[in-house]
Amino acid sequence: MKILGHVTFFLLLGGIWAQNNRNAKANGKPANGKPAKRGGGTQAGDAGQSTPVADASQGSSRSSGRPAEPRPESAAGTRATGQQTDEMRLQFLRSAQVTCNDGSAAGFYLKEFRGSRRWLLFLEGGWCCYSKETCDSRYQNIPRLMSSSGWPQTKRGTGILSSQAEENPHWHNANLVFIPYCSSDVWSGMGPAPTPPPRTRQGKDKVRERSINATEYSFMGSLIIREVIKDLIPKGIKQAKVVMLAGTSAGATGVLLNIERVASQLEQLGTEAQVRGLVDSGWFLESKQQRSPNCPETVSCTPEDAIKIGLRLWNGVVPDRCRQLYKRGEEWQCFFGHRLYSTLTCKCCLSAVQKINC
Repeated sequence: MKILGHVTFFLLLGGIWAQNNRNAKANGKPANGKPAKRGGGTQAGDAGQSTPVADASQGSSRSSGRPAEPRPESAAGTRATGQQTDEMRLQFLRSAQVTCNDGSAAGFYLKEFRGSRRWLLFLEGGWCCYSKETCDSRYQNIPRLMSSSGWPQTKRGTGILSSQAEENPHWHNANLVFIPYCSSDVWSGMGPAPTPPPRTRQGKDKVRERSINATEYSFMGSLIIREVIKDLIPKGIKQAKVVMLAGTSAGATGVLLNIERVASQLEQLGTEAQVRGLVDSGWFLESKQQRSPNCPETVSCTPEDAIKIGLRLWNGVVPDRCRQLYKRGEEWQCFFGHRLYSTLTCKCCLSAVQKINC
């Protein structure tokens, strides 16, 4: 009887163990009480167990017991992919005759925004050179401002050229054009400087003439702007509603000097775009207290002297109405905003931003 009792006891114990095992399987856990590893991951509960490094391309979701939702990382991933196209791409001018100082091809960087009818054209700054000595020094120390040979194929826009709404809330969705400065003429040059007729010079006058005219550089800043607009016609600038010509430093002065020509060129193309100008730190003032009596024999002329000498070297141009206010040889005064601004006649909206150090 004792043996029969022991056998009955073990049979009952085995039945209890088997029932517990079935209950554990029904609850998704093994008999040892540890969570089971599921490989399917097709249910919301399973997604809660997925590792945080799951590949987004597999469409898996991270949740905390909630139904699976589209992952926010997917939108971020799209933005990251879109940023690959945010870079502005270099395009050289189709006209081989309009060049940088050293004869290399001029060009521009473009980032299009499909469907936009707003255009922002930005002129780079970088002061100027106004004699053989200053241009040679500039070419040796800052070659990118005189040659395109070292320009990268792409350039990421920042500030007003950024395509990110957080950084550039007003113009991020416009067609963005960055025009590198490689003419060293404050964007005023219209071609090689004319060769003056030979004249007999003596003493300091002879030295002055040699320093002004003995250069092989080309100065075509104003022509570069004109050709950029021509090359943008296939991109849709003829259908523009707004064209903003902006610039900083020498580029800002270039805005003042060229905005009427840009407006006239666009009008001739048949566009009804509103032309705007943004002058950032290009409102130069004369400073007679700093005038250098030895200019241009030195490489440190004042802005007034540099413009006065450079204008002849560059074969530079100024707006017609301003030029008519001054006698021949005094046109350089139109490079200064307080003299030029009131003479502009185009229906342009012009804004100026200037930091003055006292």
